[in-house]
Amino acid sequence: MKKQKNIINFEFKINNKKFKIKTKKCETIYSQISGLMFKKNSPSLLFKFKKPKSLAIHSFFCKKFMAIWFLKDKIVDIKIIIPNKLSIKPKNKFDKILEIPSDSKYFNNVRNVENLTIYGEVVSEHPKKSPFERKIANQTSAFRQRLRFFWDFF
Repeated sequence: MKKQKNIINFEFKINNKKFKIKTKKCETIYSQISGLMFKKNSPSLLFKFKKPKSLAIHSFFCKKFMAIWFLKDKIVDIKIIIPNKLSIKPKNKFDKILEIPSDSKYFNNVRNVENLTIYGEVVSEHPKKSPFERKIANQTSAFRQRLRFFWDFF
């Protein structure tokens, strides 16, 4: 069995739950630029930067993935990224990005722990919302999805 280069076990915590994910370190400029683009089967990717940055990422030519931004081993932001979006930024500066493809076994494990956002929309409902609040949130979410469809169409 051939051992892949730059594969490491990356550990982090979300809500006191520990995760250990096999990731490929993207150290070269080419690997950082290409990321998950054009990849059918890719391991999770870890990008490390020397100084904290506030860069935007994109999802052109990528399948759906989860991005987790870290600053000094603390999570800054977590988002599920859908394909063909131009500028996706975290809330604050970061020094690491972990990209987990949607077909990875880790994707749903992490997603089930945290209320994740797709461009600011809550994916899973907060359990303490009343039925009326959930109904309003679902109607608002459906309206935003229709609006996003028309925006992307033009």
